[in-house]
Amino acid sequence: MSLQYIIDGYNLIHHPLFSSTYKKTDNPAQALLLCIRTHHLTGSVKNEFVVVFDGYPPYAYQQDHSRRVIFSGDESADEYIKRVIEKAGNARTLVVVSDDKEIVFCAKAYRAQSCSGDEFFSALQDAARTRQESLRCQENERKIGYSQMQKINKEMREKWLK
Repeated sequence: MSLQYIIDGYNLIHHPLFSSTYKKTDNPAQALLLCIRTHHLTGSVKNEFVVVFDGYPPYAYQQDHSRRVIFSGDESADEYIKRVIEKAGNARTLVVVSDDKEIVFCAKAYRAQSCSGDEFFSALQDAARTRQESLRCQENERKIGYSQMQKINKEMREKWLK
């Protein structure tokens, strides 16, 4: 059974984990889509996702051809998301991603799943943690101890200074 993720776009763009990883970009909506796809934040490839933003697209916005981004127009993104939850035939296949309490309450009322920004970005945190550990290991590999350094110096003296 595949899941349908409904993502509160501005809520996640302003989330500390996203904004620290994707510092000021020209198009945060596209950066969020790229982040979701790159880090497989929706789990299985079979799971679909839609990112909902308030208002209308910016003037220079390049339309996402996969229809993964929706601008709610005159309606707020929160109201749009709640309406989608209410109209869903089987809300149990929905996963609503938001930190907004009203949206989370609506999702629970209709038995849809919900997850916070922290839970959603956990894969992003794991990737950052893995990168840091990898860098730390590389630094440790490059360092040699005092006794090793003395041994290398002795070998070099014997070969080159005689």
